[in-house]
Amino acid sequence: MGNDQSSAAAQAADAHGSDHVGFRVLGIQENSPASVVGFVSFFDFILSANGIRLDTKDSTFMELIARSEDKPMQLSVYNIKSQTTRELSLTPSRNWPGKGMLGVTIRFDSFDGVEDHLLHVLEVAKKSPADIATLEPNADYLLGTPERVFRDPEDLYDEIIDHLDQPFQCYVYNARTDQVRLVRITPHDRWGGEGYLGAEVGHGYLHRLPASVHSTVGESVGFVSISNHAKAATDYFAPPAPPAAPVPSAAPETTATEEVARPTLFAAGDAPTIPSTEEPRATTDMSAPSEVGLEEAPAARDAHTIVEPTQEVQPPTAPRVVTPPKSAAKPAYPPPVGGGIGFPISTVATYIDPTSPKASS
Repeated sequence: MGNDQSSAAAQAADAHGSDHVGFRVLGIQENSPASVVGFVSFFDFILSANGIRLDTKDSTFMELIARSEDKPMQLSVYNIKSQTTRELSLTPSRNWPGKGMLGVTIRFDSFDGVEDHLLHVLEVAKKSPADIATLEPNADYLLGTPERVFRDPEDLYDEIIDHLDQPFQCYVYNARTDQVRLVRITPHDRWGGEGYLGAEVGHGYLHRLPASVHSTVGESVGFVSISNHAKAATDYFAPPAPPAAPVPSAAPETTATEEVARPTLFAAGDAPTIPSTEEPRATTDMSAPSEVGLEEAPAARDAHTIVEPTQEVQPPTAPRVVTPPKSAAKPAYPPPVGGGIGFPISTVATYIDPTSPKASS
């Protein structure tokens, strides 16, 4: 199965003329253009748009989306579960109540060997946070959040520690129903059992998807919740919206220029806010895949400049530059209990909740 998967991935990459990379579909918003074309969260990778290969982490895709507003755009989508490529037609639009022109969060990522990174739910304790979140042992696989892909148990552990006593959304694939669903998990240690999650998770070669599910692309159910304050990356490249009718005002409106740092994906630890103004492109950071905002943030930049109205300020003699504070550092957390389990763990090991006595056995 491993050779078959590698071969299929190689064929998909070769057919589009590049490596095993593309824009991975993560969260999908309700009633968005993306919600009606059949995207499957986490399993789908967008390889090309309008015949242009998307093999570089830059703003090409965002510009294509903006230029295709209210016009059908042809996408080549590779599904890592069925290991097949299909063609989808999607019409970017701002005429819907959500964020962005597509209503989907994506991440530039590699699909080489992705099936070895799944987290297979093996056991779920009664009345635990995992049980309350409806996780099903043996059938469920934890995929990640709308902003983070779970590549190994350490990623899950980070998410748990970042959200102790706070709910977070998690995408879960169920091999019995062949569906990817969203669940809400609130990790804590007051449920009367061991650990913060109350579940044991397997990882690696022995915990791949069963062969019986490879014949379909799967199905996504449920939609991601997006902050009302979030902005879409395509706003940088979209033409300005028609101006609203003028409103009489006692004082003339003026504008101010604000400099903001490069936007990232919205969420705890990796979170949002992308201003909405057309900007010149800057140098792309090609170091490694990183999570980005709605419809993928544009290429990494030292800074973006936006022009926004302010409330009754005097016309400045020079642009007012405001530099936002650096994002808060990720909180420190204790290492997993016990010295017998390292990260990443072997293909036959089982991840155990960090506070579980089993971790030290």
